[in-house]
Amino acid sequence: MIGQSETVERLVEQALFSKETGERFPDTLLVGPAGVGKTTLVRKIGAMLLNREPIFLSGSDPRRPGDLLERLTQEGLVPNASGTAMVSIDPCLVFIDEVHSIPSSIATALLSAMDDERITTIEGRRYHFNRVVFLLATTDQGKLSEAFQSRPHKTWLRPYTLHEVAGIIWLHGRDCLDGAELSREACYEIAARMRCNPRRSVRALSEVLRKHYFTRLLRETGNRPPFIEVAAIMTAANIAAFYESQGIDYNGLDDVARRFLHYLKQHGAVSEATLSQALGLTHRQDFVETAEYLVRLGLIETSSAGRSLTREGRQYLNASPPPDLRDRISRAM
Repeated sequence: MIGQSETVERLVEQALFSKETGERFPDTLLVGPAGVGKTTLVRKIGAMLLNREPIFLSGSDPRRPGDLLERLTQEGLVPNASGTAMVSIDPCLVFIDEVHSIPSSIATALLSAMDDERITTIEGRRYHFNRVVFLLATTDQGKLSEAFQSRPHKTWLRPYTLHEVAGIIWLHGRDCLDGAELSREACYEIAARMRCNPRRSVRALSEVLRKHYFTRLLRETGNRPPFIEVAAIMTAANIAAFYESQGIDYNGLDDVARRFLHYLKQHGAVSEATLSQALGLTHRQDFVETAEYLVRLGLIETSSAGRSLTREGRQYLNASPPPDLRDRISRAM
């Protein structure tokens, strides 16, 4: 995993130690922005510990503790039991993404399953989770209770730098362009326009840019172009022009991000709920990703009153053209 080598190495060491000694791998909370590789890391740990795929859940999916139990039952991990005997869940790794969004009833059962006894009661029966490892992930640590903050081992995954995302784009470019290599400048252009988010950047390369320039050559020549020719016209200047036509500036700010800033300029400090409604962001993750990036650029700040524009944010809105802020995503936070 590019850019997360130190964190990954510590978790791999823990997994190797657990596998060799039989000591349990600690329940772990992964904290970091979207797209930094939390799911990839969980898959790696699952393969090392149990040689099987983890059980994946989103925090917003289960609505009651029985839903978690039903999922484990579907995976064949809940042995049959008669009477009132306690049931011991078979060995597995459960990954709950965006754990801050789980309902309180499930949070209570989950915290019991992670305490010292690792026993929780679900629908009148007691279940033992002593052979279950929980890996949790959040992009919004502030929404977690103190119990979730302190009970699992906490690991931070930092945002990627512009240089690191450009390297990821270059690697994926070779795969989807039949070995052709994009220039460093082109990779940097994609990374900056996609807010230094590796997932969005790779998707933009393979699903948008590659198809756009392939179709462009096809229309110009009437012949199916080889991908080496597609790569040749994917210059930094052409990519910049493409994104400018889409309303995405060289700092990665799109129409939603600019409306975000303008709303704060007009209304001052605003709560997340008010901002989401005003901007029409029905999916919370869209709001979180935009807000995180604007904070990283130094254009907004977060306080108990909500989100508010910084002095630099006001300058950004007043400047024409806006200042180049790419140096702020060229280094880790």
